[in-house]
Amino acid sequence: MTSPEIDYIGFEEKDPFELSEMVGLLEQTGLKFLVFDPPADTDGKLRIVGRPIPVGEYRSAIEGIEPEFERLSPEAVEEFRRPSHLERWPFVRWPDAEDIAADLHARIEELLARHGG
Repeated sequence: MTSPEIDYIGFEEKDPFELSEMVGLLEQTGLKFLVFDPPADTDGKLRIVGRPIPVGEYRSAIEGIEPEFERLSPEAVEEFRRPSHLERWPFVRWPDAEDIAADLHARIEELLARHGG
């Protein structure tokens, strides 16, 4: 969504599945790309590092791992949604949606192994 004054929308921290649902709704109103953890320049303006991720690519990649996520126990889901794993694996290191999904899938597999599912 763009306007003469604002060309981005910031989101509170969300888990990847909540974010996918949210941007799916915003995609219908014109949201086209996602940029994770953009750094700010000294003047406070956000800087895009790397390629912005098309919303459709992100949603498709996340939907591909959702069945595995749904196998997690409630305890594992709670652990997955804790901000700590996002701090360990900041989104900024992921160049595309497939890398995001691959890292999240690995995290889900780790949780399934520890918690069962």
